[in-house]
Amino acid sequence: MIKKLKRTPKDRIIGHLDANNKYVVTSDGRVYRELKATRINDRDYYNVVIEGVLRRIARSKLKEEANG
Repeated sequence: MIKKLKRTPKDRIIGHLDANNKYVVTSDGRVYRELKATRINDRDYYNVVIEGVLRRIARSKLKEEANG
């Protein structure tokens, strides 16, 4: 499902816009916002759009995909 996850080095983030918000600026000039997790039955999920479809993905699944 999300096997096309692209890994980016952590040094790509060059700074935060403000201490009161979740926006970050990357070295290529793009601005990103941290997603808020939805908590269901003591598990965290993120609602993301992948290939034009809104999907709810568990935090543990995202970590699995990112690590390997």
